Amino acid sequence: MLCLLLEVIGSLFIGIEKEEWEDTIKKLKRIKDKDVQDKLKISYDALDYDQKQIFLDIACIFIGVDKRIAFHMRNYPKREIGVLRRRSLVKIGDNNELRMHDQLRDLGRDIVRQENVEKLGMRSRVWFHEEAIDVLERHTGTTEVKAICLNLKSESQVEDTESESEVEDFELESQVEAVCLTNEEFANLSNLRFLQMDLTKLDGDFKGLLLNLRWLCWKGCPEIFSPTNFHLKNLVILDLSESKVTEDWEGWNYIKIATKLKVLNLTGCKNMVRTPDFSSYATLERLILQDCWNLVDIDPSIGHLKSLVFLNLKNCAELNRLPLEFDKVEALTELLIDGTCIEEVPIGRGVMKKLETLSATYCQSLTQISTSIGSLVKLRRLSLRGCKLKELPDSIGKLESLIELDLSSTAITELPDTIGNLNRLRILKMESGLIVKLRSTIGMLLKLKELHASVCSLRGEIPNNFGGLSSLRILRLDSTRICGLPSICGFLTSKPLI
Repeated sequence: MLCLLLEVIGSLFIGIEKEEWEDTIKKLKRIKDKDVQDKLKISYDALDYDQKQIFLDIACIFIGVDKRIAFHMRNYPKREIGVLRRRSLVKIGDNNELRMHDQLRDLGRDIVRQENVEKLGMRSRVWFHEEAIDVLERHTGTTEVKAICLNLKSESQVEDTESESEVEDFELESQVEAVCLTNEEFANLSNLRFLQMDLTKLDGDFKGLLLNLRWLCWKGCPEIFSPTNFHLKNLVILDLSESKVTEDWEGWNYIKIATKLKVLNLTGCKNMVRTPDFSSYATLERLILQDCWNLVDIDPSIGHLKSLVFLNLKNCAELNRLPLEFDKVEALTELLIDGTCIEEVPIGRGVMKKLETLSATYCQSLTQISTSIGSLVKLRRLSLRGCKLKELPDSIGKLESLIELDLSSTAITELPDTIGNLNRLRILKMESGLIVKLRSTIGMLLKLKELHASVCSLRGEIPNNFGGLSSLRILRLDSTRICGLPSICGFLTSKPLI
């Protein structure tokens, strides 16, 4: 606890004048040593209005959520998140998830509780399922409510999950009986911006309701769509994960009105064989189709998504091709096709000039890479782990921005000489592979920090020019047939962990 206080309070003193230092120290002295929350609140009180709202959003709702999605909730300026991070109030995990210390989470939630101690419907955020049900069923919600979560987990389960900042798989069929809500429950919630209603059925006429809703998380929504006039014109984020929706789901006719939609999450929609028509979603930036096991076709209208920067097709096991119209998705920076049966990455058609991440882990049907891969001059991360590739084209050496390359568990037996042209490469992985010999040109990779070749078919000696790898810190050669290291390795500037 002392470490947290030192970090948070210490961060508060960065970049402020001496007079502000003195005022802050006076405030701290007035607080008893045991009042940790009050001391932490000094840092919260120093935030401006927008920064406070973002802090409360994260504390009550967004712990464990991908920051790139959460930012769309308020069009979060990077500057505001930067302030929270510098104050040590918020952290970003390795997978871009928002994190917060338990004590800071509790502080934020207590601040919201104090908005109205007795009346739940007068608080800005209601995040526990039981309390949210109470507000809705008793019709006690007011215009003060900005966020409601019906998450079908007990308070203790939610606390445990959030304290560990983990996002668990959501098996809706094993949850409690579905909740049924009508338009009447939402009549007084005209300022609602965030609504999570897992495994919930809706019915009634929603004309004039939920007009300010920006984020709808409707995991496990039913196959039959019952509400009428469900016009969410300001919707920015739609999460239908683990639902029974198909391309013919009636709800799509209403969702088309959401012309501001930026994120569409269909993770685990196992009934979906073909995606819906995307023609109306010109502003869509992130499309998530992970674990749609039975997905066979992506609608050609994906070519209309001129703003799409992120496409996740992980574990769409039946998907073996991308539509020709995919050529038109020119803004894409991240493409994840891990675990699919896609036979060809469409780089051969000269597209994806802005792509920064291409992950094709365990794409068993991917047996070759087009020579056009050299056109991806902005590519930073390339994972071909587990693919049945036997060789890489020489054009791999044209990837001038590449910093991480994973060739582990492939059938590649040798690297092209052009590998030495990757002058920004920092991480090279070839574990459990068939590569027999390291090219001498690897010694030209002056920025290489990690070389992972454990359980590889390597044999013989390491090339003499490995001494040029001045940045090397990790060299993994265990369970290989390497018989010796050149003496020059002893003069490496950064002593590698071998």
